[in-house]
Amino acid sequence: MPKPHIAVACCADENYVIGLTMAMVSCFAQASGHYHYKLYVIDCGLAASSITALEQKLAHTALLNGASYELAVIKPPTDTIASLPEHLGSWITYARFLLADMIDESHVVYLDSDILCLRGVEDFIVHQTGAEAIVGVRDPIGTIKHDCPCPEQLQLPDDPYLNAGLLLLNLDWMRCNLPLTKVLQWVSDIGLEHLTHADQTIINMVCQGHKTVIEKSNNWVLETVNASQLAGALPKVNIHYINRPKPWQPHQSEPRKYLANKLFIEAANHYQIAELAAIEINPKAWRKAKRKALFYRLFNPKRAIVYQAIVAAVDYASTAERLLSKQDLYSNMQQP
Repeated sequence: MPKPHIAVACCADENYVIGLTMAMVSCFAQASGHYHYKLYVIDCGLAASSITALEQKLAHTALLNGASYELAVIKPPTDTIASLPEHLGSWITYARFLLADMIDESHVVYLDSDILCLRGVEDFIVHQTGAEAIVGVRDPIGTIKHDCPCPEQLQLPDDPYLNAGLLLLNLDWMRCNLPLTKVLQWVSDIGLEHLTHADQTIINMVCQGHKTVIEKSNNWVLETVNASQLAGALPKVNIHYINRPKPWQPHQSEPRKYLANKLFIEAANHYQIAELAAIEINPKAWRKAKRKALFYRLFNPKRAIVYQAIVAAVDYASTAERLLSKQDLYSNMQQP
């Protein structure tokens, strides 16, 4: 009997090709062997050499974990791209809304091209009921009332607000309830300037009452509190590198992201995605974080705990010879 399959999709152009490759390779590296992986890449401007390199890395990963896969690279039609709105100067943010028309799947796990998967995505399938529109992790925003640009559409103020960077999408539901034409109508009616979180705002508004929330280690969004708790969540956690700069982009790291950035660089070198230079911590921000860890103890003990954890994580990341084992990087190692 053939294995059930799991569909996974990601999109990027050349600016995010390292992030795309990391997301897809690390996701597949965590495959349990219980599913056949159907991997979809929405080509938003990738070089042929980048696609070839991705194929080679996936094939190498399959040798190590014994999992099966197939890869499809799909390019959206030019006229469809022209119809999409832009966020931060790019239409790619809205590319997920093309999936319902571009792939023949009932469900797909969509992940942004800035995620390191150390847990994998199979929990999204395990916890789906089949009736929900989306399965995901609650965003730090918390509830939908905190990102509601159109109050007249707010039916459930305390509905969970999910982070859209890593979601199971029920494409059958979306074909009926959130086709691309409806997305474009929302953008037109509300205005781009009021869509603070772009596609994430729209998905959460339209999917009110049709969500399943799963444990946050499936999408560890690197805001300050989560970043401070990352060391305790390792190794089985999918790390979501929200905001810029990304770990592959040259910069001096914020203290709260230092451990996460070092994990990405170590994984990139191991998976042979890219030879990234060692990252340095921003010295001014580091001094400030240590001061906060000290002074917050006097008047905000809860905040002090956050910064004390950040300081401890930086110390750990700075002194550890290696942060990840092969067992951390591959869930089902076939070779020593």
